[in-house]
Amino acid sequence: MYTRSTPLPVRCTQRRLVDRHGFTIMELLLVMSLLIMVGAISAPSFIGWAENQRLRKSGDIIRTAWSRARIKAMKSGQTIVFRYETGGSRYRMEAWQTPGEMADFGMAPGAGDDTPLLLPNAEGDDPELAAENGTGSQGLPPQDGGLGLQAAEQVLPRGITFVGSEIEMDARDLFAGEQAMADGQAMAADMSTSWSSPILFYPDGSASQTKLQLTDSKATRFVIVSLRGMTGLSQSTDIITQQDTMDLEAEDLGP
Repeated sequence: MYTRSTPLPVRCTQRRLVDRHGFTIMELLLVMSLLIMVGAISAPSFIGWAENQRLRKSGDIIRTAWSRARIKAMKSGQTIVFRYETGGSRYRMEAWQTPGEMADFGMAPGAGDDTPLLLPNAEGDDPELAAENGTGSQGLPPQDGGLGLQAAEQVLPRGITFVGSEIEMDARDLFAGEQAMADGQAMAADMSTSWSSPILFYPDGSASQTKLQLTDSKATRFVIVSLRGMTGLSQSTDIITQQDTMDLEAEDLGP
């Protein structure tokens, strides 16, 4: 007796081959070319934006420096002298030991205020916080420029320079400026450098009426920082062009 055996089904598995491609040299070169083109188009916009930020920041730095000069003058009873490097980026502030004959102009000798003159630096560190902690930017001592308690020097952010200023001098400013030049104190930092005329902050809270102009590395954009003589308070414009500065000068001159 024969029995027919049914063979068991054989399950066959087939591996599906996946065809994987790499990038060709031409494809890589095309992608790199596109990236370079996008970077070339966007780079000037980014650079311009970064420089605008530094220019705005420089205006704020000068306003902060002037505010500290005014407060220092009112606290110490000394006249504070502010100068900047014409065509450069350095600026300095120092307490002027006023002579006795200047008392007629409201300037008295120091009242014993030995707090350091602190100027904001290009990194934007808070000088008051640095003084409290005993450190400035990058762990350095408070930013007094290494000139001691009664003098300080700093620099503007990279690429920003001082163009010049308009200082309206009254009798007190003229007298103080002559005395400063005679004493030689205001130029003690660097006789070979072209420092500006002194901008003065008095113990009564007033100051030299001033308009100070800052510019970027290409001298195409500007910020004007103004100082009111009566109150010693300051303000700054937004980014303006050369034409804007000419229009503002024409407005000041009047019809």
